[in-house]
Amino acid sequence: MLTKLRQALTRSLAKPGDTPIPTTPLAEKSTLAWGEQQAAKLWDGLYGSFDPVVDGQTVLDLGCSWGYLPKYLLDRFQPRKVIGVDLKPLWDTMQSEWDWRAYGERLEFHAGDLAQNRDMADGGLDLVLCTSVLQYMRPEQVEATLNRVYELLRPGGEMILRTRCFTSHIGADFHTDFKTPYVHLLHPKRDLDRHLADKKGRPVRYLNFLTATTYLAIFHRTGFEIAEARRRGSKQHPDAQARVAEALPWISPEELSCAELECRLIRPYEPHDLDAIRAA
Repeated sequence: MLTKLRQALTRSLAKPGDTPIPTTPLAEKSTLAWGEQQAAKLWDGLYGSFDPVVDGQTVLDLGCSWGYLPKYLLDRFQPRKVIGVDLKPLWDTMQSEWDWRAYGERLEFHAGDLAQNRDMADGGLDLVLCTSVLQYMRPEQVEATLNRVYELLRPGGEMILRTRCFTSHIGADFHTDFKTPYVHLLHPKRDLDRHLADKKGRPVRYLNFLTATTYLAIFHRTGFEIAEARRRGSKQHPDAQARVAEALPWISPEELSCAELECRLIRPYEPHDLDAIRAA
């Protein structure tokens, strides 16, 4: 059994002669040109489709990298302020001619875990944007982060997000290492870790196991109203999907075909919010 498993994983592993998966060098991702292109792609392909109000608003970009989306928003709209949050202060280390401090009080950055951040005032945000961040958090961290977002948003404030689901055909970016789609659903993680450690000297990148439905349950659990939810499908790999459906018959076809989830969440008015409005 172990020999067959190793043979199957070896067949799945991408080989030097295979068609390479296009990737963007890290150095290129630090350039203004790449950032401009990426920000435009995010706005046109995701955030703009939800038609959020930006002018006059305080906007937070969760997982902002070096700040290309905050820059894009400040250059094209009239927000009151844009706040970027990321684990590392990439805005101070990137090699670029961009001087983010030139925006003055209209732009600020925070390094660290948003769930632990107490430097920002509760109820001070109008809009939170987040792409490809939640998927790398452990489920309890996802919930803690969303609880903090809820606290930071004013009543009626919104969060627009996109996150990859565990049922994506690429899993934790497995398309760069394996030819077989859904390899993470067909083999245990410990076997993938061992195989990549033997072949490439590193384990599998962490990706949480949340599906579209479990994400939606967490959004509801943390108090948000789910104004809109869009399930984006995986690329069609009928043979691989059939193998997964046979191995995991309890996963519904709709769940199995979902690669990413896009949502617009609203922080609702609570009774004490309405009491404060009446008393004002």
